[in-house]
Amino acid sequence: AANRFLGSLSTVQGEQATFALNSEERLRFHFVPSEMFERKGLTLREMTDQQKVYARDLIRTGLSQRGYLTATQVIELEEVLGVLEAGRPVSRRLDRDPEKYYNRMF
Repeated sequence: AANRFLGSLSTVQGEQATFALNSEERLRFHFVPSEMFERKGLTLREMTDQQKVYARDLIRTGLSQRGYLTATQVIELEEVLGVLEAGRPVSRRLDRDPEKYYNRMF
């Protein structure tokens, strides 16, 4: 799954998505929105539909069925959170985008 995903990326995408195993980026993993904690990597938004399939396949290989469903549901809930947060002042709104999830490989 990893080879299929990496093989589908352009040179530029591959540079965005891959890091050395000893990279500091490996320790920069958080669940808070990216506005609060800057990330590096390749977002789902920057991928083709086929690359997104490969990315999901790769995630599926590393998680249990329940873990995979939880991960995909969290991504899907971004749209719901966007609607719920729409009433907040603009300065307090987060960019709720289900395609703003970063993929990184080490």
